[in-house]
Amino acid sequence: MAVNTMKLLLLLVFCTLFAGTVVEASPQKRVLPGGVSLIVHEDHTDELVAVHIWIAAGSRDETDDIRGVSHFIEHLVFKGTAERSPGQIDRELDALGAENNALTSYDFTAYTVIGPSSAFSTMLEVQVDMVLNPAFDPIQLEKEREIILEEIRQEEDIPQSVQWDMLTDMAYPNHPYRQPIIGTVASIKEIPRESIVEYHRSMYVPANITVVVIGDVREDAVAKEVEKAFSQCVGFAPPSRKVVLEMSSQNQRRQVKEMDVNRCYLALGYPGVSASERDFFALEVAAAFLGQGPGSYLVHRLKDELALVDSIGCQNWAPRSRGLIIIEAVMPPENLEAVEMALIRELETVKSMTPGENEFKRARAVALAHHLFQTETFDQKAEIIGALDNAASLQVFDKYSDHLRSVTRADLERVLKKYLTLDNDSIAIIKPVKLGFKPANIGHQPAETGGEESR
Repeated sequence: MAVNTMKLLLLLVFCTLFAGTVVEASPQKRVLPGGVSLIVHEDHTDELVAVHIWIAAGSRDETDDIRGVSHFIEHLVFKGTAERSPGQIDRELDALGAENNALTSYDFTAYTVIGPSSAFSTMLEVQVDMVLNPAFDPIQLEKEREIILEEIRQEEDIPQSVQWDMLTDMAYPNHPYRQPIIGTVASIKEIPRESIVEYHRSMYVPANITVVVIGDVREDAVAKEVEKAFSQCVGFAPPSRKVVLEMSSQNQRRQVKEMDVNRCYLALGYPGVSASERDFFALEVAAAFLGQGPGSYLVHRLKDELALVDSIGCQNWAPRSRGLIIIEAVMPPENLEAVEMALIRELETVKSMTPGENEFKRARAVALAHHLFQTETFDQKAEIIGALDNAASLQVFDKYSDHLRSVTRADLERVLKKYLTLDNDSIAIIKPVKLGFKPANIGHQPAETGGEESR
């Protein structure tokens, strides 16, 4: 943590001093003859290359009977293909000096590998075989089913994971973001092999695939190799994806859950925007202003001056559909009521104030520093490019720094007033078992519900 903080501080200084001289890379996106999309960014500073395969299939694309299937497939593709036995994929990549990984989100699934650029062709061939031709061996499938069930049980003991599920459950009552990415115990137990195979067949098709390659390669050569690697990938058009922006239209929602913890965890969520909307960049600056770094408003007020919290922060979560502005705080149990009341008071103050010029410039520089920090390595850059391309478009990444620099103090003031609406927030609280709690009076008395109800 200390190393990351130091890096962020150095980047902050860099962004402040040289804000007008940073040059953003401009990777290009093309659709290859077979239908697969390709994004390549040449960078010859190191003899490395990151190869990411992004599938436009995530938990939002699932139906009730196959909840968690996207993540299930992410596990299974590593367990062998028609040509490679279980464990062989990892052994081959390790022998090249390469590292692979994967991630599943609401909107996508991604498979990543980074290694020496001299091994690009082999890395690509192994990765494409893994993604397109999983064996879905019944024995391996049942082993992974048990592993995922154990992951679900473990997440039920992590307060931040439980809190996130509570928050999305309230904010997205009629949206697939309400459902946990990993699935539920009931759904994972019941998904048959045939449904997994069919979901893979229908979603892992050329129109749903984007390959992102960053590093010591030549774009034209990469395009030829990627086209060849996917030449056997055929399929019909994937199911259409609904762009759902609907969130809860109720007044303030609240869930409180007791867990075996010794701290209280509070998360406050306000409806935000998607990554493709106009206010996205202003909200990036707003999140930095509110709760990113020791100089941010809420850290200064609730942690440094009032000493109510162990930590507090803010993030602008902007997926493909409408996202959330999220404030999270950890505190001693005896401070819970005071923290909630202080948050209400301070956020009302923020809505009525004009941020100072220095505070605004600091927030904008922090937002830019975070972006640069997330693109330090080839692997990080490939992940950010893939995620933003999936959530919005490649142009969002291409102009990211320019758009952040174009945010004005008036923009910051406007979005703080517009989005911090106290009668349209969701509050998720984790507290120690048997802690007495009296809800703060915020002008109306919302019903308190438990977080244990089934979905």
